[in-house]
Amino acid sequence: MRSSQRLRASLVVSVAFCAWPSRATDSELLQFVAPDTRILIDIKVGRILNSPLGTEIGPQLRATNPELQDILSKAKFDPTRDLEELLITGSRVNNGPALMLARGSFDISAIESLVPGSGKRTTIYEGATILSNPGHGTGAVAFIGNSILIGGDDLQRVQAAIRRRGQPVAIGSELAAKVQALDQRYDIWGISLASLSSLGSNLPSNSNMQQAAELLQSIQEISGGVRQSPDIEMSLEMVTKTEKDAHSLADGLKLITGLMTMNQQNKSGLKADSLKMEVVARTVRFSVHVPEEDARKAYADYRKRAEGSQLAAAVRPAPKPQPTGITIQSSGKDMGTVVLPPK
Repeated sequence: MRSSQRLRASLVVSVAFCAWPSRATDSELLQFVAPDTRILIDIKVGRILNSPLGTEIGPQLRATNPELQDILSKAKFDPTRDLEELLITGSRVNNGPALMLARGSFDISAIESLVPGSGKRTTIYEGATILSNPGHGTGAVAFIGNSILIGGDDLQRVQAAIRRRGQPVAIGSELAAKVQALDQRYDIWGISLASLSSLGSNLPSNSNMQQAAELLQSIQEISGGVRQSPDIEMSLEMVTKTEKDAHSLADGLKLITGLMTMNQQNKSGLKADSLKMEVVARTVRFSVHVPEEDARKAYADYRKRAEGSQLAAAVRPAPKPQPTGITIQSSGKDMGTVVLPPK
């Protein structure tokens, strides 16, 4: 499994599901987290999709990507029905070992049939069913009963997670306290105690991206989440290297949010008074409050634009084939290859 790509992808998924009412910490998945974990992203999928707005989003998710839907159908797995919670963990922002933990309802036999290659293996380890294929990489997927899934980029790391079942949460007390606070408040949340400097170093080396790279490299810790109560509330807290870095980061965010709120003619757009920001020593706190009515208007506007784009693509005439001329191929002793241009 490509752990760093999955970690970044999960950030995009977290934004796509705009979260809903909170509940107490559920440590059922946290017990499997490795001691060296520095990054966690949690999505309460079931609660999100059972919310009023989630019931509208669910059918749209089912209608996307026919190829993916075909795979899910063969696996007898519907994420909008069978997935309750998803927890992504890692030790580094880029290329670090990672685990994907899920809570829901899984058909192990159907999923096993989709494992590629003739060398696939099904083994029982500490009461868990492990699916792997050494010929297709070192990764593995394990199932504890039919309700817990553990996926990782290394079989031994998956086995270690299985051995932690029933044990106290292994992450450090500092991270555990932050996770508990986030999980009690949000339905989608994420935290990274790992520096984002590696992300900044991967940006293109040009003047336009240099400032963004420097801002990313200054962030030492980042956390935040989303919930609906019933309004949408989002917050982000970033700890930088120095107080100067914190003020530079705040200035950069002000520029971005200023552009986002510039067009006040768009009634479904983000309003300037919905944004708040403060700088306290090395920490930048940023929050957004969107009334439920505005969130529904924004989603309806997005759906209208998306449907319009699909309709335009469907009715757009196919381009007419362009004449390419005539190619005459003969032996090298004669004319060789001769191309007659089109009229």
